[in-house]
Amino acid sequence: MAVSVAVVGGGLAGLSAAIHLAHRGAQVVLFEKEAALGGKAQEVRLGGYRFDTGPSVVTLPWVIEGLFREVGEDPSAWLRLVPVEPVTSYVFPDGRRLEVWRDGERMEGALRAWGSEAAQRWRRFLDYSRRLYENAAPLFLEVPIHEVRRLLRSRAFWRWRNLLLPIDPFRSMHRAAQALLRDPHLVQIADRYATYNGSDSFQAPATLNLIFWVENGLGVFYPAGGVYRLVEALGRLAARKGVELRLQTPVRRIVVKSGRVVGVETEAGFFPAQVVVSGVDVRTTYRQLLGLSEPLGVRLSEPSLSGLVFLWGLRSQTPLGHHSVFFSPDYEQEFRELFRLRRPPSQPTLYVAITARQDPDHAPPGGENWFVLLNMPAWEGAWPAEETDRLRAYAWQVFRRQVPGFSEKLIEVEAVLSPSYWAGLGSAFGSLYGTASNRPWSAFLRPPNRSRRIQGLYFVGGSAHPGGGIPLVLLSGRHAADLIAEAYLRPSKNV
Repeated sequence: MAVSVAVVGGGLAGLSAAIHLAHRGAQVVLFEKEAALGGKAQEVRLGGYRFDTGPSVVTLPWVIEGLFREVGEDPSAWLRLVPVEPVTSYVFPDGRRLEVWRDGERMEGALRAWGSEAAQRWRRFLDYSRRLYENAAPLFLEVPIHEVRRLLRSRAFWRWRNLLLPIDPFRSMHRAAQALLRDPHLVQIADRYATYNGSDSFQAPATLNLIFWVENGLGVFYPAGGVYRLVEALGRLAARKGVELRLQTPVRRIVVKSGRVVGVETEAGFFPAQVVVSGVDVRTTYRQLLGLSEPLGVRLSEPSLSGLVFLWGLRSQTPLGHHSVFFSPDYEQEFRELFRLRRPPSQPTLYVAITARQDPDHAPPGGENWFVLLNMPAWEGAWPAEETDRLRAYAWQVFRRQVPGFSEKLIEVEAVLSPSYWAGLGSAFGSLYGTASNRPWSAFLRPPNRSRRIQGLYFVGGSAHPGGGIPLVLLSGRHAADLIAEAYLRPSKNV
């Protein structure tokens, strides 16, 4: 008889785990409290404007493609990933601008105005980040590092170069960028990549500079039609594999008896299951679904950044590309306010994504759909409306000065997603990426994919190994499925 699995949460991680498990023969039921799949990755339509509410960047496309191939499907039949060039356009407070290209020749051309030394240092930093990725990714991303047996079986663990520890863990991302790039503008670009997993570049280990290579070396991709097309594709694939999708069915409690899960309790009644996979934040899972205090490591971990998002339908045409970043005048102060003072920054960096650049039907003719993200501290309790008003006014001031064609009077529709919104989706403190990676040992303290306290309980998503972001949460689903298959789905030795 097939093992019964309850997956709690229909985000990307939960869908990944459900698909892998169903493909291997498990009987999987996925419970999602909302009316739509996706978790933080939702889709909103306001008037004639369409927006993704969560991730706006897809990196490491091999992870998405690999998921489809591992279950016997051709990824191109389900999803079309379009490379984005330029990768990002950066605007600095002093008026300088830089378009960053994955294409080496175009990047060299963009840096000519910055001098020959800038181009040389950029190439050196790109090579440095590539080596970090090649040294760290096979071990920290592709292996569930908390599982000693699987770790010892991994070829990546036994590479001779591991003895040299060439992953730069003992200085900060910022210090490494300063040493290699020197130019404050280029350093600020490198520092930004700490926010990709909700961390602080002035504290996070330089190992995380590998993200610089992930984006600028391997490229940024956009699912044609929007990131939500990925959610829809995985939902259809899950159904094809036999996953039962129960939307608008909140799980009230994960039921545990004698130290092992026996099922989940929902508003529709009790559902028995031998295995439970939680795609809900690990803190939230323990506190709300188990009624237990979280493990000490989780309790002591630092929550990642949250975010304030403005969705604006702008009746205008501007010169902005698909991705733009407007930097704050004092990046170190911004991170200090976010992580040490735990308050909304006085002058935040502004990130803008306009998917209508790739899909013109995402806005009416002559209009643009602006997704504007401001990094916010982890936040407990109600989000103050006066901060939304202050930060909106600040953003308008920056855009009026820096973006031809922008005026707040041209905004036709608006929606606001505050840290309280993300908390309502189950993220402790409204954190977008689970826990921050501000210490050299953060990867090891991140909750493992298999619970040590409760048999049959597994964790996926940004708060579990290997972390936040689309490719990593998809990998977390695969890791959990591998561990469950090893424990519950191995063929009997008597056969």
